Amino acid sequence: MKEIRAPGSILLLGEYAITTTDGLGLAVAVEPYARAAYTADDAFSVTGIWPEGSTDKTKTWRLVGEHPSTLTIVEAVIELCEAFLAPLTLPRFRFTLDTRSFRGRAGKAGLGSSASGTVALAAAILDAADVPPARIRAAMPQLAVDAHRRAQQGKGSGYDVLTAWYGGIGVFRGGPIPGWSSVSLPWISHTHLVYGDESVSTPGAIDAFVAWTTRHPNEALEFHERSNAVVLRVAKTQDELEPNSEILELFREASLRGTKLGEAIGRPALITPERSIGRCIEEARSSVLKALGAGGELGIVIPADAECSRRLVECGVERVSCSDTGAIGFFHE
Repeated sequence: MKEIRAPGSILLLGEYAITTTDGLGLAVAVEPYARAAYTADDAFSVTGIWPEGSTDKTKTWRLVGEHPSTLTIVEAVIELCEAFLAPLTLPRFRFTLDTRSFRGRAGKAGLGSSASGTVALAAAILDAADVPPARIRAAMPQLAVDAHRRAQQGKGSGYDVLTAWYGGIGVFRGGPIPGWSSVSLPWISHTHLVYGDESVSTPGAIDAFVAWTTRHPNEALEFHERSNAVVLRVAKTQDELEPNSEILELFREASLRGTKLGEAIGRPALITPERSIGRCIEEARSSVLKALGAGGELGIVIPADAECSRRLVECGVERVSCSDTGAIGFFHE
């Protein structure tokens, strides 16, 4: 039996901007991982296991069927892989896609489990079909981006897919064919993740953002340009071992801009951590708390200094655990 793993993802900067062509975002691959295990069998099949609330759900797929208009993630991956492999057929393997490690307090941890699962499964199917590693590297991650969008009715920037494929930290560039440039930011290991009560609907938030850009084109252009500038500036802080005053100020600016945009589009970009953790963050003066994504589910704390970071750990605020290895690592040149 073989297994391919793909990490989760968080977007530190660039929310909403990455949904536009050439919009930039700063993304980080994080634990946990989606796992696609596979072994030879009499026929092709995929069994998915994923968390739902406090329980696990399981379903087995064999073929997509008559090209339905709405597909699950697994069905979209099967459809795209089948088209890629044609005229050859899908490999006679039994695949098991397991994303249970993404379980959070509300069922999912909000770390890109569907994108990670898409990448792991697509790569596993191509590998089982004996596609050469060089060709897999060339086809991925766009095949996975297309499959993920196919399952979301064409929506999705693809940042989480590219993060799961490449791993590490990168500057993501939005567009029909998104791009990725890897960067090294040692200070990321001194930042902290916090969890909120519930997530804001990402598709609904994106629709609200698009409507806002149509009504306010000048403000939208200014937002796009400043958001990109902050991403590029933060990406250049590669020599910093810990967050410095410039990094804190850039994240503070991004947090305020995200809050104002959320208010303008009617989707508040707020993160409300547990009361005890919230008090700890408030006591860590000069530290920055920024909502990630559309808000509500995840946030990042940039501590003002090492002492603030230590106190946050004592309060149970976990540090960001960056995964340097994406699924691409299984396909060496």
